[in-house]
Amino acid sequence: MKSYNLSAIGIEVIFDLGLGQISKLVVTRDGRELSPFHTVPWRDDPSQEFPEGTDPHLERMSVDFFCAPFAKSDIENTPLHGWPANAPWTLLEEEDFEGGKRASFLLSKTVMGGQVIKTLTVRDRHPFLYQSHRFVGSQGSIPVAYHPMVSLPSGGVVSVSPKLRAETMAISLEPDPERGKSALAYPSTSEDLHAFPTSDGGQVDLLRYPIADINEDLVMLIENPANPLGWTAVVRPNERDIAIVLKQPAVLPATIFWYSNGGRFYAPWNGRHRSVLGIEDRDAFAHLDPR
Repeated sequence: MKSYNLSAIGIEVIFDLGLGQISKLVVTRDGRELSPFHTVPWRDDPSQEFPEGTDPHLERMSVDFFCAPFAKSDIENTPLHGWPANAPWTLLEEEDFEGGKRASFLLSKTVMGGQVIKTLTVRDRHPFLYQSHRFVGSQGSIPVAYHPMVSLPSGGVVSVSPKLRAETMAISLEPDPERGKSALAYPSTSEDLHAFPTSDGGQVDLLRYPIADINEDLVMLIENPANPLGWTAVVRPNERDIAIVLKQPAVLPATIFWYSNGGRFYAPWNGRHRSVLGIEDRDAFAHLDPR
């Protein structure tokens, strides 16, 4: 597996060239190393066996990746989440500038007939990775999403930019009790993120993690179009750090929270993928109801 190291004073990023994923993001501040993002437990396990047809991104899923399309395409024959999260990238150019470094990469596959260029930038003493994706020569429309994942082994507190409402899709993420377990009510909606309906008739606070002892759930948050900036901040009290994800609401008007807490029982998940919050900023809905 080839990777590319991008670093500036106080931040180190490792980019997995084989799958287009950020495999490491560490911020150093006041003598501490902060790394709030998640990597699947089987990533470096050579003994892990995968069911036939497993999409490549799942085998080493880590930190953050770009989806084009999000979920499954009904136009092109691609893996789940598209080629940007499942195919190799090559370095196009790198630039050292005063106070930072920038690198651009080209996707080895085309998306809707065109190229995809990823640009990653780090700056001295900035605790952020700045990234963008540019489509060159593509035709048509496609739902896209960024897919960072936060590790919350001791729980966390979430805050978000103002949302119009939260809603779930028509069918739960894991409707078969033999294969998994979901906690939220499907379909359902609420303007109060602190009181979302659950499948047992109760309510749960979407901004406190975990929302259940064992569950696999997706819920979409609709951005208020008046917001000049969209954001999600996840405080990890025990680890004494914060994961912050920023977006442009006009480009990515929705955010799906993926609560992954041992609620998938089949391989490679096997009930061990726990304490993860995916923050999926996008211009699309969920797997079963793309819009």
